[in-house]
Amino acid sequence: MMLFYLGIFGILGVFTRFALDTYLNSSEFPLGTLVANILGCLITGIIFTVIQNKTHLIANYFLIGFCGALTTFSSYSLQGFTFLNDRQMMKGLGYLFASPVLGVLFIFIGTIISKNFFFSN
Repeated sequence: MMLFYLGIFGILGVFTRFALDTYLNSSEFPLGTLVANILGCLITGIIFTVIQNKTHLIANYFLIGFCGALTTFSSYSLQGFTFLNDRQMMKGLGYLFASPVLGVLFIFIGTIISKNFFFSN
């Protein structure tokens, strides 16, 4: 039953993300993605606080299912916040810096691999 609820909340997150991207993104700026990331972080902050004070199963479904499907940026932000909040500054700053830099680097590497593997003559 737990997977069913995670799936339902995940579907709601995916639909929300799709709606934000469809109605807010333009060719000039990905506003829908920005709104999804900020909204996901806001909801994650609220739910994280609820979970810390008392575990609510529905909060876990919302955090993992809805927010996870809406944006993984909220997970990245929460993990970085947790390191910093626990006074693990080097680990937190390293993680917060490494994730986007490595993400962009590996997108670049992926495009090179794809061009050479799929589009080579």
